[in-house]
Amino acid sequence: MIIDFVRHGQSEANKHNIIQGQYDSPLNEIGKQQALDLREKIDNDYDLILSSPLSRAKDTATIALQVDERDSKFRKLDGLMEINFGKYQNQAVSKENQDLFMKIREDPNFNEHEGETGSQFQRRCSDVFDEIVHVIQSEKLEKVIVFSHGGVIKTIIHRILKFEKVFFDNTDITRIKFENGRWTLVKV
Repeated sequence: MIIDFVRHGQSEANKHNIIQGQYDSPLNEIGKQQALDLREKIDNDYDLILSSPLSRAKDTATIALQVDERDSKFRKLDGLMEINFGKYQNQAVSKENQDLFMKIREDPNFNEHEGETGSQFQRRCSDVFDEIVHVIQSEKLEKVIVFSHGGVIKTIIHRILKFEKVFFDNTDITRIKFENGRWTLVKV
């Protein structure tokens, strides 16, 4: 079983250093070009396409794979949305909120931002990964691609591979493979 995780293309909020979270910032022209470029890097031989419902992930998927979101192979999962940064969503990074990511990571119950706590987000990411694996196993699929967000992908990779410091640039592909009873990272 192979799962390819892809971080969405650049959004308007990425470009302007805006905290997105679940704020639905669209792809900008660079992000659309990144999705087109991604087309050259991947084979469209996936049994299933999964995506966050946020447009920056969903549009990256539809552009890169030349697929309509109404296609039977395309499914949106709410669990793949980025962390909810509450009152800081759609706000410019500032002195007041620049340490937000670190605080959420260091204190799993921190919720000054009135969004998801770190522990809630980790549980959601764990649950959506379990859901993905269940779908793959129950439908006997071999290769799945998942379009999501940096925080989600990082949290899932940390859970299954125990990697601490990982960073995903826009449209980076992270492939994991399950064989011999364990997950491994595979170079794409």
